[in-house]
Amino acid sequence: MKAETKSARDLEETRRKMLALTPQGFEHLVKHALERSGFEKVQVTRYSQDGGIDVEAETGSSLWPLRGTLVQVQAKRWIHTVGRREIAELRGSLKNYARGAFVTTSHYSKSAVQEAVEMTKVPIVLMDGQAFAQVTEQFHLLT
Repeated sequence: MKAETKSARDLEETRRKMLALTPQGFEHLVKHALERSGFEKVQVTRYSQDGGIDVEAETGSSLWPLRGTLVQVQAKRWIHTVGRREIAELRGSLKNYARGAFVTTSHYSKSAVQEAVEMTKVPIVLMDGQAFAQVTEQFHLLT
């Protein structure tokens, strides 16, 4: 069955709800989305001195070819653009064997996108506010 397509207006309303959360609340929303997506051992890190890592998870059995892969996520409930520096800092905070993802309520600068996919570096998955609103709606996390 095809997933229900949300209008841009619906997604913007979901994004507004995400912006109304506390930073910790947004981190927990990311945690719940990861759990619903099949990740295991999902945990929100300590709020301060977390080294830029807000949520950690391992791929579960539904993602069997990558099972047990550590994913470290930075979650930013921001209205301003995420830049190259934030992506580079996340990459520098990753454990040697981890994959990284950056989830925000806003969007990414062109240089941030280029940094995330730099050929000679570990790639960082980027999820902007519109894309994460779709995930949130798919799993009915803010209803």
